[in-house]
Amino acid sequence: MTRTPRLPPPSLKPTIQQIFPPSERAPPNLGGITTTLVCMKECDIEKFAADNLNLHSKGIFRKKSSVRDMLSWTPEPISRPMLALSRDKTDKKTAIELFKLVQIYMGDRKARPGMSLNSVVIDIIVAALPQQQLRDELYVQLCRQTTENPKRDSLIRGWELMAICLSFVPPSPTFQPTLLNYMNRHRDPSFATSFPEVGKWPIHVQISHYATVCCRRLDRIGSHGRRQAKRPTEDEVEQARNQILRVSMFGNTIAEVMELQKDKFPFRKLPWIQTTLSEHVLLLNGKQTEGIFRVSADVDEVNCLKSRLDRWDVPDYKNSMG
Repeated sequence: MTRTPRLPPPSLKPTIQQIFPPSERAPPNLGGITTTLVCMKECDIEKFAADNLNLHSKGIFRKKSSVRDMLSWTPEPISRPMLALSRDKTDKKTAIELFKLVQIYMGDRKARPGMSLNSVVIDIIVAALPQQQLRDELYVQLCRQTTENPKRDSLIRGWELMAICLSFVPPSPTFQPTLLNYMNRHRDPSFATSFPEVGKWPIHVQISHYATVCCRRLDRIGSHGRRQAKRPTEDEVEQARNQILRVSMFGNTIAEVMELQKDKFPFRKLPWIQTTLSEHVLLLNGKQTEGIFRVSADVDEVNCLKSRLDRWDVPDYKNSMG
């Protein structure tokens, strides 16, 4: 009698293919706005990792790090860059410092005295901005720290940081399809593109929302976008964070603004915010006033006015004239 060989029990440890399944669908329509990113060929992050990660040895037996281990959240600092960067010691030191800053923002590492969330973001962007390799290093680090992260607050902070960074610094054209693939893995077309009080929804719905915002911002600043990389001010960082959860007429594209106003003003052909502000400039004798676009306004007052206009609340220009 022939004995049937016993099969080994199935592994309960998920494979990298299960964590990052190949793309089988294009991103959903974002609030009526068709993204150009669907035209790009997405690249599976496993392949990119196998070709580009700095798979070093570790431990007394010099066991080689696996792709899966290097793409999973860690509470520990890294001793060398995630990517195989140039031999420049300064770049390697910068990459290691970037990871520490990412951990600080996500709450996985204690902040140094005097640090704030906004100052950490600016430090991260300033460090990554000069070189494409360091930009890709930053986004690979963020992909890692938002994968299999058991800490809810840290996970949300990681996605928040990715969305903010994508407002100011793009990945390289080489890494962009891989980053797009990663973000699309976390989007669910069955969910709306925005929610009231997003923070009260289940974690998978929140992550889908953040990933959708990230895709939208990548579309603007990526290789096919028009937004330029820049060092942000603290006010710009704060605006980029707030607009993740609250749709605004400021800092968005004309198409998004028109989509935002379509229910309130279905017959308008121009953005309400543009015509309203233009009318107020004329009513306040702006044509005869010198320097209205050169003299900086008070930041708190500007933010207050923006908040009111986002609620369709037009300030009383007569009172503002004193």
